[in-house]
Amino acid sequence: MIQPQQGYAKRRWTPMQVALKIGLPVLVIAIIIIVVIFAGVSSGKGQGAPPDVANFSLISVDNGSFSLAWQAPESRVDEYWIQVSGSAAGGDDDRGPARRAGPCGNGTLLNRHVTHLTCDSVEPCTNITVTLRVLNFDRSPKVSRGMSLAVFVPGSAPDPPTNLTVNTTSPAVTLVEWEAPAAVSGGPVTYDVKLCDAPGPCDGAIGDCEEFKTPETRLELNSSHASGRCVLVEATTRCSRAVLRSRPAVARITAVHTEVAAR
Repeated sequence: MIQPQQGYAKRRWTPMQVALKIGLPVLVIAIIIIVVIFAGVSSGKGQGAPPDVANFSLISVDNGSFSLAWQAPESRVDEYWIQVSGSAAGGDDDRGPARRAGPCGNGTLLNRHVTHLTCDSVEPCTNITVTLRVLNFDRSPKVSRGMSLAVFVPGSAPDPPTNLTVNTTSPAVTLVEWEAPAAVSGGPVTYDVKLCDAPGPCDGAIGDCEEFKTPETRLELNSSHASGRCVLVEATTRCSRAVLRSRPAVARITAVHTEVAAR
């Protein structure tokens, strides 16, 4: 009776032994899976990454659009992935990077046979960064390191100020007022105001001028000094290092009559 009891005792496992018996193989398998996954990811980003395109270049920039071209690499290409972002080249940026870049700012996937792209509806006065990558889906997805290109989309001159009016409010003060231009690219708008001698029409030949600068849409002038002269108002903005200037709005300041001055 003693031997069967001893044999049975040899086959008994403690809870710790059972846990090690089951848990250790599971742990080993989990470690192997993690190692395999990380090895696959690193190989996709490292030596297994496809080569980039050649001769990635800017073809043209015109009126809020730009065109790019490149040569396909000799290796396999499944798609091209283009990312475009933009930032204001002058003044505060009141739009996001994607919005400034136009439709291309949303990211673009191109067929492998395409080797050029035109992006339009770009905000004027914008610095653009374009990154082009090669996508390869053979066995596992791979992406190239990418080629980047900087593009400057210039601004356009602002529209001229509108509704220019001149009112002699007193014998001493003549008030010149106008409305801001409808379309502006670049930084904040300032106004160059010229008070000029002109024997003929104000939009014709003019003589000596006095110049004033203001960020407001109004300017007070000395009535006796301004009487009978021409006033020209230009809107100006800054885009990068360039100053963009509108066509002038013009008006003649009528002579101050005694009855007007007496009001």
